[in-house]
Amino acid sequence: MLVGWICALSVEAELAELMLDKIHDSIPLPARDENIYILGQIDVNGQGGSHNVVIARLPAAETGTAAAATVAKDMLRTFTNLKFGLMVGIAGGIWSPEVDVRLGDVVVGAPDDNGPGVVQYDHGKYIQGKEFVHRGILDKAPKVLRTAVSVAKQVRRRKAFLSHLNDDDVEELAPRPTDDILFEAAYAHPDGARSCAGCEVQRKKERAERRDLVPLVHYGAIASGNGVVKDALFADDVRRKHGILCFEMEAAGLDNFPCLVIRGISDYADTHKNDDWHAYAASTAAAYAKELLKVVPLTAISQLPSIARFTGRESVLQKMKDHLVRRSDDNRERPTFVCCRMGGSGKSETAIKFVENNRESFWGIFWVNADTQDTAKDGFAKIASACSISSTSIEDVKSWLANEVSPWLLVLDNCDTMNKDYSSYFPSRQNGSIIMTTRLLECKSYGLSDDMDKLGPEASSSLLLQACGDKYQDRERHRDAAANVVKLVDELAIALVHAGAYIGKGFCTLQEYPQRFHKTQRKHAMQFSPVQRASRYGSVYTTFEVSAKALSASGDKYDRLALTLLRILAFLDHEGVEEDIFKRALEYHQVLNQNLDTRPHVFEELQEAHTDVSCDVQPSQLVLEEHEPEHGARVKISVPREMNSLFQNEPRSSTAVVPTENPFIATVDEESATGQMSCPVSVSETPSLSTNETSEHDADDGEIDRLSRWHCEEFRSTHLFESNTLSNIEISRVRLADLSLIRVNDKTISMHPLVHEWASIRLSTEEWKQAWSQTVCVLTLSTEGEMNWQTFTMSLQAHIKACFKDWDNDGRDDELPLDLARFHHQELFYCEALCLMDIPGRTADAVIMLEKIVPHRLKFLGADDALTQDAQHALAACCVDQGEYQKAIDILEPDVARFLAHTVRTASGDEVAESKDAESSVENHLRGRENMHQSSCMLELSIAYTKLGNVAKAVPLLEELVTYRTLGLHSGDPLRLSSMHELAFAHTRLDQNERALPYLEEVVRLRLQTLPSDDLERMNSVDLLATVYRSVGRLQEAINLRENALGLEHGFTLANLTSGHSPWILRPVSEYRGKIVGRRERIQSNMMHNLAVIYLDTNQVLDAKALLEPVVDFRSKFYSLDDPERLRSMRELAITYVRLGDSERLDEAIRLLEQVISNGQKFSESHPGLLAYTEKWLDGARDLLDSSESIGSYITTDDEEQSDQEEQVSEGGRSS
Repeated sequence: MLVGWICALSVEAELAELMLDKIHDSIPLPARDENIYILGQIDVNGQGGSHNVVIARLPAAETGTAAAATVAKDMLRTFTNLKFGLMVGIAGGIWSPEVDVRLGDVVVGAPDDNGPGVVQYDHGKYIQGKEFVHRGILDKAPKVLRTAVSVAKQVRRRKAFLSHLNDDDVEELAPRPTDDILFEAAYAHPDGARSCAGCEVQRKKERAERRDLVPLVHYGAIASGNGVVKDALFADDVRRKHGILCFEMEAAGLDNFPCLVIRGISDYADTHKNDDWHAYAASTAAAYAKELLKVVPLTAISQLPSIARFTGRESVLQKMKDHLVRRSDDNRERPTFVCCRMGGSGKSETAIKFVENNRESFWGIFWVNADTQDTAKDGFAKIASACSISSTSIEDVKSWLANEVSPWLLVLDNCDTMNKDYSSYFPSRQNGSIIMTTRLLECKSYGLSDDMDKLGPEASSSLLLQACGDKYQDRERHRDAAANVVKLVDELAIALVHAGAYIGKGFCTLQEYPQRFHKTQRKHAMQFSPVQRASRYGSVYTTFEVSAKALSASGDKYDRLALTLLRILAFLDHEGVEEDIFKRALEYHQVLNQNLDTRPHVFEELQEAHTDVSCDVQPSQLVLEEHEPEHGARVKISVPREMNSLFQNEPRSSTAVVPTENPFIATVDEESATGQMSCPVSVSETPSLSTNETSEHDADDGEIDRLSRWHCEEFRSTHLFESNTLSNIEISRVRLADLSLIRVNDKTISMHPLVHEWASIRLSTEEWKQAWSQTVCVLTLSTEGEMNWQTFTMSLQAHIKACFKDWDNDGRDDELPLDLARFHHQELFYCEALCLMDIPGRTADAVIMLEKIVPHRLKFLGADDALTQDAQHALAACCVDQGEYQKAIDILEPDVARFLAHTVRTASGDEVAESKDAESSVENHLRGRENMHQSSCMLELSIAYTKLGNVAKAVPLLEELVTYRTLGLHSGDPLRLSSMHELAFAHTRLDQNERALPYLEEVVRLRLQTLPSDDLERMNSVDLLATVYRSVGRLQEAINLRENALGLEHGFTLANLTSGHSPWILRPVSEYRGKIVGRRERIQSNMMHNLAVIYLDTNQVLDAKALLEPVVDFRSKFYSLDDPERLRSMRELAITYVRLGDSERLDEAIRLLEQVISNGQKFSESHPGLLAYTEKWLDGARDLLDSSESIGSYITTDDEEQSDQEEQVSEGGRSS
């Protein structure tokens, strides 16, 4: 769980940092976030886990609600999975005989009477004689924090809270002052006096002595505003009237930040202020905050949708609670509740409300959009992310949930696909509960159901009037008018909210809405012939149409632009429309438009000359339109079935679809029936498919890497990007959100599926075509230019799919212009393939797509084209990841051979490529696009050789690469180091350890200087160097390297490990809560195994046992039983038990050795020593069990046997 912790002052942040049990490294932040964060963790009592904490402070010299609001806003935008927050710092206290608030005490904004924790008062600096002006209250702290407050009130928790103050660093930074002086309320501090030394002693307030100096914790209301309160009479009056215990200046700015306010009392709310108690008061508040977090339970909660308004459904919510919240003696198998009703009736909102009301009843709450197979996969992948499961497949996540003993809740939303077996998403065991929301009556068979009947007149009227705004809160006065609207929209929740938003914006009154509705409904019925699904929700669509017509009839420019944006959104996915899509499109449009302005458009210079060009377009795919004066006849292409299958659930075709060579607007001659087509071309150039020649105008012919003026013109025709800014997008977005047509969260747009569907259905044929073309151009431009494909989001892939699926689904016009077909066919496939490459378990899907793309690019772009090479390299990388090494070699060998053949030598003898500019630096040359690609291919090819066992062939290639990269890159360049690591690794595979050693020592030296301790490449290199040290007899150096890497002190003992001083990898397996092991865990467990082997070499058997036991335990949970790494660690542990001569462990040793032999038969050829060596130790262990003699009389470890007690193989690097 991630917790936000906000402080106002530097001393508060310093003390907050001292409360962390562990401090993490900083992370890169988005440019828009100006906060500076401290990252760390606080351990949870008795749960073997911790809360991650992010601490932020206000800028220097800035205090008040506005500064706090800015810090909180940036924190929430950067850390989107933040669960709740704490506002921790100092405040001015109010003493009274009833509540003995003194300096150093803590006030927690959680009153015992369940009232508001923070009360906002009017702005201004309060001095003697002013009035308190109440301005509002903040929402109560999250329930989980209020529950934790109740736990923290226990006596033993109070003692634990005090223990956090005893840290030496805390005591040094924040010692407790001795003098706590309170003057009479009417006695003001002398003007100009710096201290209270001159104040009248007889005016001190007499208070009872406390028995000790222990700070107390008080629970009550806190007043927050922008003013410093220096009036004791005023403060005391506020205390009596409002129950306020202290004043502070930041919490009122956190109305959008769900948090608890904790304040240490640093002075009193009077004129006698000083800074003496600031540090100590900050320390007591921070100590209490730490203890509070230590009792907040660990949970796993995936990101849930939010609801702005909810009313009614009390009986349904109670029914759900009775069925889904399990009791301790509840043995029911997986209780399931089905919310069944038509779309827009509030099913999802009811599920969300249930989650909000019952969050503390479940360890984990997970939300999955089951609308399609893709959205379901994404939902289960998010569960994997929330629970740190490395495998994102649905089956693996289900299996993990089935084995989780703590209660969890799985919400399957939008289960609306007919004939779909949704039980395939159910985990197999009874530990959790499930909610389904569906429109399908057939789904009621999955569990207890509720038909989610209409809201009812009262609840519907309440929801409508809430949505209408403050003007309509007199419910009695507007009862009849509201009832008419409720009846009109049939008590449908989404329609009520939309109608209320329309009325609230002033387009009409509540009384006028029915007339406006009926008028629009008649017009709507004339314009549309909805499909069956649409007609079922006709009243809902008509409700939305009222708002659209209001925008259309408006004379306001931005209302018309809002409609344009709405049309574009209709062709994107209904969720996750990020502002970056439009931003990237605008940026590349500016670049492209500037380049196009310097040369004519290709179509403007088409001549009458023609040449016959053979194309792969079949006659049935060609359509001849009427002659257009400017461009001649226009050829269109029908979208082939193979294209559409890529974006649906149909099987992928194994044959690439090739529309045509060039996306020209072409004139069809009499030979078109045979597939021949005449294309207008430039007089000076004649393109030829067979030679891959292109005209000078091909840079503007609609190719994916050479977009045309047409794309720019369509982009500009939206008028959403005038003045080359996004201001029109921003204003249009606000207009649509005001009418509840869209939702905006941090500049990301989402739409209700019904609104999204209506937005497309409402368009005329011409509007539909224009909006689709504009959307395509936005997506086209958004995927162009300089991009880091590692950050290419899955949300953009969803929009690409949504945009093109309508050609098949809608049936309006199944003909696609050739330039757009080319874009669709090549770039979109490539974008999707790149997305899939970065998703665990989806590499095979990327291979399928890339195998379609590569032949197409080879044919039409040629082998030397950069786009072809990029696709080939991506395919080869996927093949390596899939273990298809020979296929990767077949792809890469010709490319690498071509590169090596073209190298030449300069006068100085340095190797460079032919394309090197005489005046460019070597480093710039090496980092050029072409050379980066070629060197990456060389590295990938060498890895494939090594994996296939052809190491001798990899070594000269790697030596060439190391020489090449050493030529102009600085010594610590990651590209150079990765090459050196691979070369050293190859040498070790050939038993050339002495040759590997200098490379590895340099790599490790530089990576230790530049990379963090948990970096995978650093750990990998350290482990490989330690392996080489062991091989050449430098055992102590190998031990030192691995102990340092694992965070172990030299000479540690088993007692150290079991007492809790072990590195994190050695935690009990139960603390992993079902995590699936990833590459980092594999490397670290290898390092532990390898260190244990060296300990056995040096007779440090107890130390070896301390390492091997957690490794075997760890691998037993996450590795298959026949995994050679798991078998070796089992064998080494068994040998350790035998060498210790521990009679109690001999049975366990025999069991482990028998398992190794039983499950290791498949490795008898590849690892012959594994079984033979194991069998000798097994015989010895059995003999030892039957006698009291030394194991030494049964086992001899000659050189051949000892050599098989080998380390786990280190990995080769993958960075290029």
